[in-house]
Amino acid sequence: MSESDRATPARARSSNVAYLVPATWTEIATRVAPLVARVDHAAAGPQVLVLVPSEADAIDLGRALGALPAAAGTRIAPVATPRRAKRLVTAVAPHVLIGTPAAVAALIAASAVRLEHVAGVVVAAADDLERDTALVEQVLAEVPREAARHLTAAAATPFVEHLLTATMHGARRILPTDTVAAAGHTLPIEVRLVSTGALAAGLGEVLEDVDAPSVAIVAAGDRQAAAVRDELAALWVAGDRKSTRLNSSHVSESRMPSSA
Repeated sequence: MSESDRATPARARSSNVAYLVPATWTEIATRVAPLVARVDHAAAGPQVLVLVPSEADAIDLGRALGALPAAAGTRIAPVATPRRAKRLVTAVAPHVLIGTPAAVAALIAASAVRLEHVAGVVVAAADDLERDTALVEQVLAEVPREAARHLTAAAATPFVEHLLTATMHGARRILPTDTVAAAGHTLPIEVRLVSTGALAAGLGEVLEDVDAPSVAIVAAGDRQAAAVRDELAALWVAGDRKSTRLNSSHVSESRMPSSA
């Protein structure tokens, strides 16, 4: 490794990110949000640029992004057709510009927008942009080299790989396994209300819905634990009694039958 490689700042190596995970526009908006949160509202010119495949996509993403807290006070312009784009950009003076490669390229050609202040660019749904290869590369060439470059795609198609190699050197790749692992830290919680005299009622329905290989049940005391134990005994068709732990505050069953 050369001395210049060692001197490369960590930020330069990690500012480019590729999310190779299928996503809705609402989910893509959350990935754009960190860039939007850093917008300087007092500065002129777009600071975040997002390229999308179609006019409808620009509108959908603009709506989803505008609903996020990170976008409060930020002017967002989803530009649809090149004909309307110039008028919209002039009227709104957006901090965030969302548009198709054709619409953004038309704005640049007409000197209606300059990308010199762009600090973050996102190529969204990149696997659907192959037909606009030349326009995508033309627009990205106008973005400052130091701008953070993000990409989202449902899969790493040859075109996506080309973009990553040509315009997003060293991009960190976020794969489906990474998002599943991250989501694993958040436990879904479901609350069901029952009457005081029927503390264990509905347990069978819950177990059927969860259908998990391992279940832990926490009871408030001896009476509640006994009620849960009796309910489990009534529900079991088969069970490994040796793997069951019962006490006044915790009922644990490591193996549940598939049906009652």
